[in-house]
Amino acid sequence: MEGSGDNTCVSYEQVNGLLSLVVELKEEVERLRTIRECEREIDWWTHSLRVREHVEASHTLEDPPPTSHLAVEGDLEKEGKWKQVPARRSRQIPSLLLPPPELPLQNQYRILQEELAVGEEDGTSR
Repeated sequence: MEGSGDNTCVSYEQVNGLLSLVVELKEEVERLRTIRECEREIDWWTHSLRVREHVEASHTLEDPPPTSHLAVEGDLEKEGKWKQVPARRSRQIPSLLLPPPELPLQNQYRILQEELAVGEEDGTSR
């Protein structure tokens, strides 16, 4: 039974290794799911913008807006110019982490460094 202790240690190490791989894989799956949801939302917004641009491009000044009495009395609906559309189903937007704010990449301390350099040349320090 002397060798069984060595096998137990190897099995324990293998189990620990496999568990750490499982944790890494779960994290990667969650990361990829988040990316996929973001891509879906981007696609949805892109499609919405294209539809809006198409509608705006097809809207011409030849079709004047309805006068108020026609709109109030509902004559346009009878003429077939209005079309009832079903309400969109509510789409739950996943809570996304906002990207960090963009920071300027230039050196903000350049002026201070120049002042220090001038002060050192003059023999004075600030």
